[in-house]
Amino acid sequence: MKNVLRLFAFILLLGFASCTDEGIPPVVNLTSPTDNQTVVAGQVFQVKGTISDDKGLKTIRLSSNLGINETITSFDSATKHELNYNITTDANTPANTYDFEVIATDDQQLISSKKVRIKITN
Repeated sequence: MKNVLRLFAFILLLGFASCTDEGIPPVVNLTSPTDNQTVVAGQVFQVKGTISDDKGLKTIRLSSNLGINETITSFDSATKHELNYNITTDANTPANTYDFEVIATDDQQLISSKKVRIKITN
């Protein structure tokens, strides 16, 4: 009976040892720009939203094939940041549809993103 209890305890410990805290990726809530928003070349569009994480934010990257590639490393708090930026498009940007993405990485290297399309008109 003792051997059975020892075997059960060993199996139970193995189960606990194999459990890992994989963490929860950041949450990206982008309220502006909206998907398929139209912007006139040379005009401003707003980037608004909230990025949060249960453990801590490491970086937030704003990226677009419009030539935008900004990395944010200073936040409102360790676990939350309010996006509130104005981006001016180049007046010579060809009329087309472009991708805009917000990519958040947390302290555990977990990544989340939100991508929208922006329509540039002339």
